Amino acid sequence: AARSSGLSYVRTLWHIILPQGLRRMVPPLVSQFISLLKDTSLAVIISLPELMNHSKIVIGQSYDYVFPVLLVAAILYFTVNYALSLLSRRFESRLL
Repeated sequence: AARSSGLSYVRTLWHIILPQGLRRMVPPLVSQFISLLKDTSLAVIISLPELMNHSKIVIGQSYDYVFPVLLVAAILYFTVNYALSLLSRRFESRLL
């Protein structure tokens, strides 16, 4: 319909197809990113240094820091995941 109305291919893509695609794809993409972030603890298996790996290193140096280090790691995970969830909800409400 857009092409028959005189819009070029690029304008059709930019004004009609992409907004519909973004409306449908942004929430699942943000959700997938949140899941990926939660699963980063599994990345230690392939020797990728990340938050829990560094926490284990600090705990290994002194057992006095077990609870505070794990608490900080949990707070960081929660903060990032909660912020991404809010971002996802904002995108969904704005796009729908």
